[in-house]
Amino acid sequence: MSKVKVEQALARRMKLKDPLFRLKRWGDLINGHVISTSFNGMDDVQRQRSIWGALEGEFGADARRIVGMILAYTPIEWDFDAVSGRKGRRLPVRALKTPRRPAIAKKSHAAARS
Repeated sequence: MSKVKVEQALARRMKLKDPLFRLKRWGDLINGHVISTSFNGMDDVQRQRSIWGALEGEFGADARRIVGMILAYTPIEWDFDAVSGRKGRRLPVRALKTPRRPAIAKKSHAAARS
């Protein structure tokens, strides 16, 4: 299944106003974000029910094998910089990831006993 088909299904079935999609395939699943003014006034649960209702209506039981997680935002929420608390451009996801810790050398059993 392609990201484009998921985008088209969501836009059509949810009747999204000016949707902006940020979807990416991670492994076998499509994950990401959808931004639209259509989410104004909806809480997180309503947004997720709406997304999954559209996906299951389009793809049936296969929806869970096609899509992992899609989060919904209004344009104002998407443009909000949670780190600085002001509106602005979002950092790419890879910029927000914490660096990996260096591997800790394992002690041998003999060294651990002494």
